[in-house]
Amino acid sequence: MKKNYPSLPIAKYALVLVLILMEIACFVKLCNVFVYMTSPDAEGYLIAQEDFDAARIERLAYILGLLVVSLLLFYIGVVKGVMSPRNKNVLSAGYSIFLMLFIAEGALMFYPKSDAIGNRFSHHLWTRKYWNSYFPSFDKRNPPMQLRGIEDYARRGNSKKKIFVVGDSFCAGDGVQEHEMFTSILASKLPNIQVINICERGADTFRELDNLSQYIKAVEPVRPNVLIWQYYANDIERAATWSNLKPNYPPLTQQQKFLEELLKSRSFLCDYVYWELFYPDYGKQYMAYLANAFGNTKIVNMHLTPMEDAIRWCASNNIKLIVVIFPILGDLEKSEELYTTNLMGFLQSQGVTSIDMTPYLKEIPLKNRVVHGSNPHPTPQIHALTATKIIESLQKP
Repeated sequence: MKKNYPSLPIAKYALVLVLILMEIACFVKLCNVFVYMTSPDAEGYLIAQEDFDAARIERLAYILGLLVVSLLLFYIGVVKGVMSPRNKNVLSAGYSIFLMLFIAEGALMFYPKSDAIGNRFSHHLWTRKYWNSYFPSFDKRNPPMQLRGIEDYARRGNSKKKIFVVGDSFCAGDGVQEHEMFTSILASKLPNIQVINICERGADTFRELDNLSQYIKAVEPVRPNVLIWQYYANDIERAATWSNLKPNYPPLTQQQKFLEELLKSRSFLCDYVYWELFYPDYGKQYMAYLANAFGNTKIVNMHLTPMEDAIRWCASNNIKLIVVIFPILGDLEKSEELYTTNLMGFLQSQGVTSIDMTPYLKEIPLKNRVVHGSNPHPTPQIHALTATKIIESLQKP
């Protein structure tokens, strides 16, 4: 005799199967979205904002789909399912972990955090939120200039006096908001002077001089009354590279390669975990590289060539030149040993006004000097102190 099975369990099992297939489809789609999520290339090009934002929205939709479908599966299979209390507890714990992981993934998609390297997803988010100006290069041979603040300052019109500021990420404001940058503070405290920020992430002395030249030619063909040149240790890197000197970073171990392949750029959560916990610390190797570079007279003289050109240009055009020297904020003593003391001596021999920030930072705790552990750029407190020292220098005859 043929048995009549109730239709409800069949419908229930069919629903569960459909939900499982939907869960798998959402997860696969979620993983495939990362075709858009490539890191910046070697020259620092950022991925297109529309691609980045589209990827985030698409990922968020798939995460919501995963959470909704998993909630239905949990309700049908665990809450309403027939199983032992032990199994229910195990599945409930597993579902809680699953829920927390995907909620964390969704939250990190909107968590901006700057870092020194600039490759992590959270740094892209920080850039989108706080880096208001992004200009194409004035020179087509070079990659784009990641300038900040030029547009706002340039719109103020032709003031009687102008201050141009050239430098790298320290004056470009990496890790701080625009109003916290020392150039912005100068602009607010010197209302009768137009302050123009021509600083770029990763720029060295050659690039900084080129940025100044290209800006004057392409944007504002006037000479400033004051030129502020911000200097940091990595300004020597291009000259070192041209002299075939590079950091001696050890190759990744098999375990490190596995973790990098497993975690980096796979998801916002995995990317965050990789950079926070597993990215190798090359600090010692980089400091040894800087010691070799600054210990090589040929490299030092080569990287000072653009600054010497700027000194002559300022002297011939009656422009006051102020060089602001930032030490390595995590190691002030080593900075004095490597470059700050020698650079001050060089500038004094050239009759150039210079500000070495090192002695002013020694009484400030490290946590108040750097943005955070992953970003060794100066804090708003240091930017404010820098602006104060520059104003004091400007007021001297």
